Amino acid sequence: KNARVTLEAGFTTVRNVGAEGYADVALRDAINAGDVIGPRMQVSGPPLGITGGHCDSNLLPPDFHYSAEGAADGVEAVMHKVREVVKYGADVVKFCASGGVFSRGDNPMLEQYSPAEMESLITEAHRLGRKVAAHAHSALSIKDAVRANVDSIEHGIFLDDEGIQLMKEHKTFLVPTSYPLFWFEEHAPKMNLPPWVREKAAIIIPAAK
Repeated sequence: KNARVTLEAGFTTVRNVGAEGYADVALRDAINAGDVIGPRMQVSGPPLGITGGHCDSNLLPPDFHYSAEGAADGVEAVMHKVREVVKYGADVVKFCASGGVFSRGDNPMLEQYSPAEMESLITEAHRLGRKVAAHAHSALSIKDAVRANVDSIEHGIFLDDEGIQLMKEHKTFLVPTSYPLFWFEEHAPKMNLPPWVREKAAIIIPAAK
């Protein structure tokens, strides 16, 4: 349904950065096969991230021993995970360089992947012909991702002057994703959101504006 609505709104090509179970890959393939009406799609499959980070599900108790599909730690592991998402159909690779708002136990102001892990991840993705998008709020995570030659910064909430200069030098795109800010203000009061989401949003939204 949303694919059809998006196309009818006039968007002929879209990018989807982050979907569990490779749902976006399946939708892209269905559109390409003519089974579903929708725009051309560039998709990432599950986003990559550190264990317990923004791109890892951490709401289950420890006896489940569950990690998200994209969870990977260390240079070799992130390189393997890039190859895995490409194997299963990713057009672009997405990773979480910083903490986020809707995840529990992490901090949007802090970096998650190390510079070495980012460099390994991005280099391998580029070697396989894929662009890389980084979820990044904190200034440090933005700058380290850019230094590692990431193609786009998603959100970039705490981007500073040094980061802006680095992005210009590396020709890195900024995807500010401003709409969720207004969506949150409109819908959050009606929703039973966890306290950690409200606490982090209270910091992120004013900074983003």
